[in-house]
Amino acid sequence: MKQKSVGLTLRAFIIALALILVAGSPALPPFDGVAYAQDAEVTDLDPSPLPNGTLQLDWDEVVGADSYRLWKGEGSGQSVTWGEEVHETLDAPTVSYVDSAVTAGMTYSYVIEVYDGTTRLGWSDVENVTMPGGTQAPTAKPTLTLAADGLTAITVTWTEVAGADNYRVRYWTAGLSGWMDLDDDATSRTYSHTGLTPGTQYFYIVRGQNVGGNGPYSGSPGNYDSLTLEGTTTVPVLTLTRFDRTTIDLTWTSTGAGAQYDLERRKVYVDSTDSPMTDAWGRLPSGLLTGRSHRDGAANYVPTDATSVMYEYRVRAQASDGTTGDWSITKSVSIPKAGAILPAPTTGLSASPLSASNIRVTWDNVAGAEFYELQWKSGDRSYSNAIRVNRPDSGNPFYEHTNLSPSTTYTYQVRSVDINGAGDWSSAFNGTTRSTQAAAGQMPKVNGLAVSDATTNNDGDGRMAKLAWNAVSDATHYDIQRYDPSTAAGWGSLGVSPTPGEVTQITKADAGSPPTHTDDITDGTAAGKTFFYVVSAVEDGVDDQVSTATDNEMGEWSDHKSVTFKDHEPGLPTTATAVKTSANSILVSWTAPAESTASGTMMGAATSYTVRWRTGDSSTWRNMAATGTSYHHTGLRGNTSYFYRVRAENSGGESAYVNITQNATGGVVLGNTLTAPTGLSAVDATSGVTVGIKVSWNAVSGASGYEVQRFNTTNNMWGNFAGAADEYVDATDSMITDNTGLTAGMTYLYRVRTKKEAAVSGWSTAVSGTTNAAAPAAPALVATSTGMSMIRLTWNGVVGATTYELQWLEGSYADAAAFGAPNLGRASVTISGTHRNYVHTGRKAGTRYSYRLRAVLAQGGETAWSTPVQQYTKPAKPALSASSSISTTVVLTWDAVSFVAADGTAGRLTDAAEYVIQRRLENTSTWVTVVTTAIVCTTTANKCTFSDTGADLTAVPTGLQPSTRYYYRIRATVTRTIVYTSYWDYEHQNTSN
Repeated sequence: MKQKSVGLTLRAFIIALALILVAGSPALPPFDGVAYAQDAEVTDLDPSPLPNGTLQLDWDEVVGADSYRLWKGEGSGQSVTWGEEVHETLDAPTVSYVDSAVTAGMTYSYVIEVYDGTTRLGWSDVENVTMPGGTQAPTAKPTLTLAADGLTAITVTWTEVAGADNYRVRYWTAGLSGWMDLDDDATSRTYSHTGLTPGTQYFYIVRGQNVGGNGPYSGSPGNYDSLTLEGTTTVPVLTLTRFDRTTIDLTWTSTGAGAQYDLERRKVYVDSTDSPMTDAWGRLPSGLLTGRSHRDGAANYVPTDATSVMYEYRVRAQASDGTTGDWSITKSVSIPKAGAILPAPTTGLSASPLSASNIRVTWDNVAGAEFYELQWKSGDRSYSNAIRVNRPDSGNPFYEHTNLSPSTTYTYQVRSVDINGAGDWSSAFNGTTRSTQAAAGQMPKVNGLAVSDATTNNDGDGRMAKLAWNAVSDATHYDIQRYDPSTAAGWGSLGVSPTPGEVTQITKADAGSPPTHTDDITDGTAAGKTFFYVVSAVEDGVDDQVSTATDNEMGEWSDHKSVTFKDHEPGLPTTATAVKTSANSILVSWTAPAESTASGTMMGAATSYTVRWRTGDSSTWRNMAATGTSYHHTGLRGNTSYFYRVRAENSGGESAYVNITQNATGGVVLGNTLTAPTGLSAVDATSGVTVGIKVSWNAVSGASGYEVQRFNTTNNMWGNFAGAADEYVDATDSMITDNTGLTAGMTYLYRVRTKKEAAVSGWSTAVSGTTNAAAPAAPALVATSTGMSMIRLTWNGVVGATTYELQWLEGSYADAAAFGAPNLGRASVTISGTHRNYVHTGRKAGTRYSYRLRAVLAQGGETAWSTPVQQYTKPAKPALSASSSISTTVVLTWDAVSFVAADGTAGRLTDAAEYVIQRRLENTSTWVTVVTTAIVCTTTANKCTFSDTGADLTAVPTGLQPSTRYYYRIRATVTRTIVYTSYWDYEHQNTSN
């Protein structure tokens, strides 16, 4: 009979929603205004477009029902937007309705709510239909691109959708019950979502929209576009890159919101005697950093006999309470002489075959090299293009040259590269790949080789490697070779000083099943080193004994495997000292323990250190990790003794602790010196049209106040904020806002010192702050009436807004000065900076309200207030009653609806033109507008009446008929620039006999 559009029942929708939420994926929100039904479908709904541009809905009659409530929404499926009120209430036995409030090309969804009195019997299915003609809704899905903008923001961009006039952008993350709107009327194709949580995954959907309806959302359930923001680390992870020869860009990971960072640099250089010299660590720049990047342009080469200068960097986090975390791993970079080129590598040049198709090329590091270039050739051919080899963080560089030919000699050259360019090529050196046996008579290749550290006594001189591999059935014995990359000897036997090319042979019986072998290296040089191994299967062609007969059948060498042995434990650090560097800092330093290869006193190199400290009034040691041979312990308290101890560590273990003694009691005593504040920062605090800078610092324990100065560029003198030299501004708190004579887009210098009674500390290191080039414009506010108790506010986003402050008043205050007048009883609400709309609910019907909005920016700044806007709520629907004492007349009565007058005073709707009354017969679905010129409203009782005689019914017989049921509906309508209409109220009445 009828062809139903593909609909989604409410029960099915609820189940789908629950499944999505359980799965942890974003779910579509519930239907606005439609309560969830747990009942089965009770009626079958069928919407059909009519040729006259209207839409007829038919449904099956429900036994026991006395009314049907029709809900209407725009769109379909997951994109439907339902009305806030019931669209139409129809009394039984009516089972059809003609909706004339439809637009060509638009898609509508309908659902019937079935009632018996006040008891809901159930719901129909949800059906949708697209009206023919008009503008077609978009049909394509946008394609999204998500990009992180720092730790707390994501930029969403999407492709253009044909036919779309605007876009709706939504997001979801764990903890939200459904999708949240970011912008429901975006005209551009990008959106910046700010104020997010680091380490959190966010999902996004976007759809195209036009007057014809809504297009499909991007993505699909289980496959929505998402992005996880970078998380935070306990200790900053430092990364450096070179901008130019003497400029270094440093970045590091975040340790959490509100953290500031202490970045330090020191210079390490070499004199003509190759003796290393190190400057003390110094803060870079002068104050704590609130960002996570810094460009160091102060690193410069100081002409001496040195070939280069190395700079080391480290960073640590400082929390808002002043506590500091551990230093990051130190990173270094060399600054070479301008125009100088690095020498070619001359030592450690080696090209050792690892297999028939692989050669390992190694060389020793060259001081100052940032990376290396390698070229190669075979025979008389030309050299290859240069291959870049990065300098490793530790150890010497190497290159695994693969996919080579067996039994072939390859020639190599290498050169050093820094910011000044490439140096000269090294002398040529050769390596020959291993040979493979001919296929005929060749044993199978050994596979499954695994090598592990089997050393049982770390204190002993030697090291043991255990080899295991898959057995080869016809093998009588196995050949094993070892390769030590630290020598140039190449592959050899497992002896103490193997001759290149020699093998170690073991019988199949000795290897066991599965075959294994333990290589016991007893010469004391293996600790901390990496060795490579290969195995070949051999069948003795003469007898069953191990031999070197030329008729042996050999297999191809296995793939090489490596093992890195634990180092010998390090010795004790020596010459450990702890020296006070300021009133609240101590430099702890020591000399690295010496390495030893002598039998019985084997000691490896230290790779890290643990420094422990405690105060004189505490017995608890606290740990601090260090990679270098010093640790600058800062943020300490005065008049306190500090004690230290240090130990060395490497892969083989750790040394004992060495106590650091500096005085008779063993500790370092800090005096009670008044210190300058730390953590000084100056950030823009412009508020509206007032330009300002907020200066803040870490509070100093025991301080009675602070003195703050700003540098005056006019007379090149420090002074107070008004420019007077040698004066200062008093501050009792650890922050102050300067808004005296500042200019937008300018940079200012500040410094602060501690005050305690009459004493003052030295001045802190100066910091700079720059005011915004221009304060953001106030948001443009729009108010829309969306119901008799709510008004919807929308505005454009303000870049940098953390929140929005919305103020409102009942009445008309369109003038900015009037709105800002005191004692008006304004109310305000704070809204998240990510929102672009707000629905103001709980309002009086038919009442005018005024609004204004401003953005609250970071660091406490604010935009100016928006231009005030005003809007009316819809009028309340008339409470209609009907009676009939005359057989041809129905008398309608209602209370005059309240609606504020144009001049803002209270008023009621008493004109006939301010009401629309419609009538229909019991067995028809067509509503007819009744002529209402005879409406009478009394101003005393506030009652309105209308006697309907059916004067507009011209068919024979004319007028209303006796004993006939008529249905009526009424709504208020009033014009205030635009037309405001109430919801319909319904009533029915039988005429008298």
